Amino acid sequence: MRKKIFFTATVLLTQLLFFPSCQKEATEKHKVISEQATAGKSGRDGNCRVMQYYLYDFIHAHEQIDNYTYKNGLVDEWTTFYGTTYKMAYYHDGRMKMAGAYVDGELLNTIFFVYKNDKVVKEIWYLGNTQEVDDVVVNTYNKKGQIIKNESLNYDYYTLNTYTPQGDLKSWLFFVGGKPAQKGEYTFNKEIKNPLRSARPGIGYSFAWANSAFGAGDRWYSSERMMFYDESGNTSISYDLNPRKTEWTSGEHNYPLLAGYTDILTGGSIINSFKYENCNGKNNDYESKAQRTGISNKIFSERNRRYLAQGSKREIRKKINK
Repeated sequence: MRKKIFFTATVLLTQLLFFPSCQKEATEKHKVISEQATAGKSGRDGNCRVMQYYLYDFIHAHEQIDNYTYKNGLVDEWTTFYGTTYKMAYYHDGRMKMAGAYVDGELLNTIFFVYKNDKVVKEIWYLGNTQEVDDVVVNTYNKKGQIIKNESLNYDYYTLNTYTPQGDLKSWLFFVGGKPAQKGEYTFNKEIKNPLRSARPGIGYSFAWANSAFGAGDRWYSSERMMFYDESGNTSISYDLNPRKTEWTSGEHNYPLLAGYTDILTGGSIINSFKYENCNGKNNDYESKAQRTGISNKIFSERNRRYLAQGSKREIRKKINK
């Protein structure tokens, strides 16, 4: 059953200030969505751009594949592991303007990005192409301009983020109903460039994910520690990757092609793999388990519901409503 949406005075005021009239907003949505539907793919302009981010956790048989296509040098479509495709639209200066969230060709949400001092301070998620607000997500920043909190006002979840002195994401902690649910911690000991920051032009931050700050900072992580919390606040470690055993394969401009991680607890492996365009054809062709076995991503998704914060915000809302 869908959670009832309450429109606060603040949300209504923001809409009145940001959108001059409902009719103009609806017209703008139809115009942008029409432009997205007919958009072609980008030409080759010489800049490295990530086309695929692939993660496979051999310990828990969890697979995640995110794909990107480009137009005019900016992300045109972002297709997530959970099956949602975000079709992007931008302002003339390249900032995110709005995104349409599609599943199997159906428009489920239209997201508008509200700015203050060139930072997205609010995401307004509308149902389809209507005026009904599904969610309002608020970003809070520190003095360095880093997202320290990402909060859903309608679905009672939020994520807190910390950073290293160099500006890389040190940790995120995901809460549901005011209680911690999942945490990720990271270390960085190699100058391997972060493709989600510098080779994903147009996407200012990972707004589709509940842990939206993932991908912040200039370096890709050397290790990750993943923890889950039970109802009593007790933690269990899903995996704890050893930074001294991480194996790297890097490509042009020092972007990672493959990062192979080893779990301290089990000795099992986790891999991160990337494909790019405009990098002299240097792509890693690590074949996914789904491709090798014929198992669909949808089946993997159903098997791995415990990966909470890696899911899309739309997926999180569905879980909370159950």
